[in-house]
Amino acid sequence: MPVYNYNARASSGEMVQGIQEAESERLAVTALQNRGLLVIKLASLGSASDPSRRRKLRRRRIRSEDTLFFLDQLAMLLEAGIPLVRSLEIIALLTESQRMNEVIGAIISNIRAGSTLKDSMARHPKHFPKLWLFLVEAGETSGSVPMVLKELAKNVKSNHLLMKKIISALIYPCILVICSVGVLLLFMLRIIPIFQKIFSQFNAKLPPLTMAIINISTVIQHYIFFIAFMAIGLFFLSKKYISTSVGRRQLDRLLLLVPVLGEGLNDFIHARICIILSTLIKSGVNLIQSLEIASRAAGNSVFENAFLAATKGIQRGQTLSASLQTDPIFSPMFIQLVTIGEESGSLPAMISKASEFYAERVDTLSTRIGILVEPLVLIIVGAFVGIIAYALFVPMFSLSEAIH
Repeated sequence: MPVYNYNARASSGEMVQGIQEAESERLAVTALQNRGLLVIKLASLGSASDPSRRRKLRRRRIRSEDTLFFLDQLAMLLEAGIPLVRSLEIIALLTESQRMNEVIGAIISNIRAGSTLKDSMARHPKHFPKLWLFLVEAGETSGSVPMVLKELAKNVKSNHLLMKKIISALIYPCILVICSVGVLLLFMLRIIPIFQKIFSQFNAKLPPLTMAIINISTVIQHYIFFIAFMAIGLFFLSKKYISTSVGRRQLDRLLLLVPVLGEGLNDFIHARICIILSTLIKSGVNLIQSLEIASRAAGNSVFENAFLAATKGIQRGQTLSASLQTDPIFSPMFIQLVTIGEESGSLPAMISKASEFYAERVDTLSTRIGILVEPLVLIIVGAFVGIIAYALFVPMFSLSEAIH
């Protein structure tokens, strides 16, 4: 059956975009009008069963955008009343990733063989995390898969948006740091040796600062490969230590104590946990299981242990807010919103508001860090270059005066 991509206006005035399956363009328009949509644009995507009409597969690997597209489109198609297998066939038609096309094909085969959507997705753990599987299973149990997938897509989008904001704020300062290190190495390996030869030719008596910089340059020139080897070795040893439970706990605790960055990390974890927790509770997952899943998704052992302790408190009969208050790692604002949610019977909504609050804080802080780091790096590099220039040119001026 042909598939159509549409742009339409809802009765509320909101612009919506989606996919409609119909025997003809006229029937597609009729189906959309019956849903209260005013069709503005309708384009045929061909038939999901016609190989000649398939979109050209441009990429082999699966990117995060591909899995997000999968969730978004599947939620929309199921909500439109299109059967599960047909919805998956349509998504396979639209995906640009060859590997994603293969994964969807495998899911379709498993469902036709009698597996559930959750079990079929579980066969591909590299692309579908356990959190997604818990939510899909909850949706299948409650008969609300479209709603669960919609919430999950919203969750994934929020996480991607947070990460993009942080990366975009820090990418320029990182490039600046790398370029600055390159400039300093250029001075140490190329420029300072030239001055060193000039000073040695005239047997010039050099001040302590100049001698110190020349000695540092000499050490770097002679032992650069040894220094690089030691740095790489230290990196891998640190990585191995961090992979242990003790090392990970120490690193996680240390990161939260770093000025400014620790505050940003704390807010980021709060935002991510709130998004996940709200989605799980809305999807019908019980509170204890939701906390256990959220603890694993925190990505920080300090928060993970705090959530597990809160879970034990709930099992003893405490409320969620009372359980969270026992650990200072949780923000007072988060606890306050949870308390209001419990008292008003709108816990998922209040946790969702908390996620918006912390996401906004992360956005503000990442922008501020990006603005502050740039001049700070320039000042530090400028100071180093200034010291090196002073140490090299002052003896040169003295030497010039002595010659004249």
